[in-house]
Amino acid sequence: MTNISLMHEYHCRHCGYTSNDDRIGAMNIQLLGTNWVTNKETAFNQLQFNQE
Repeated sequence: MTNISLMHEYHCRHCGYTSNDDRIGAMNIQLLGTNWVTNKETAFNQLQFNQE
């Protein structure tokens, strides 16, 4: 694995799920759009990140 691919990995601290960060972003946008079209309320909790 290259350094670039490691930079674009998302790791869930709660369940250990790992995926590409752009994929996770796209999934979140799809969820927001689906909820908007179906008039479902959506709430997200802001995560705190350690920046090194």
